[in-house]
Amino acid sequence: GLFCCLVDHLLSSSWKVCMDGNQPLCLYRNCITLDQRGTPEIVSLVDRFSYIEVHVREASSEVCREIRGHVLHGIKSACSVLKYHDVQLDDAFLCAGIRCTSHPPHVAVVTSREQVYKWKCSIRGDQIGDLNKDQLMWLPECSLGESVIRKQNVPTMADLMNDVAVMVPAKWRYVGIQLNVPHKDLDNIQSQVAGMPDSNVEAFRQTLDKWSTLDPHKFAWSTIIGALETLSVGENDLAGKLRTKYMI
Repeated sequence: GLFCCLVDHLLSSSWKVCMDGNQPLCLYRNCITLDQRGTPEIVSLVDRFSYIEVHVREASSEVCREIRGHVLHGIKSACSVLKYHDVQLDDAFLCAGIRCTSHPPHVAVVTSREQVYKWKCSIRGDQIGDLNKDQLMWLPECSLGESVIRKQNVPTMADLMNDVAVMVPAKWRYVGIQLNVPHKDLDNIQSQVAGMPDSNVEAFRQTLDKWSTLDPHKFAWSTIIGALETLSVGENDLAGKLRTKYMI
């Protein structure tokens, strides 16, 4: 179901089935080849038991990251439609560990250690290595020489205000609930801003400020984008723009 929902999400936006004359180039239950309208890139998606493969013909790092963003957004949208909760999504590549050759094909999950991208075998946890340039092309922009991760997933309060609060000020309470800000704190905020000019924007600011103190590991663009995509908030267009801007 998830793969079908992902494909449906992509086809409902700027993607279409890649054709060879009058026939689809590749259109099966677990495999499909798509292209994005107005671009030359051809993308093949393959549904495996525990992961989805994404194959792209020669493309720049910018294009790879954009495709990654579209697919991640589509998977999260599919999870929402299917009411899957607490789903963890990981970047991964087919494992090429030296001691993994006897196993069937499996993935190595991308992790970060001391602010450096690493891969870790999903079968043998002691198999860890550096990503190569072709793999780094898919990940949020970093220094290819040192693989230092940019802290772009961590928002500043100014960016949160400019890119979220002033865009959907009336949704401050709904967003706060999704960010797990306690109801009593939201009630206090509502009382404090009553009668203020731009009270919703101020309420949003205080809500974001409270959120930033709750759990530093969840103070991230990915968290608030996820909140915007929930059914109760329903700001999928804004969330998509933020994913593109911050490459989440």
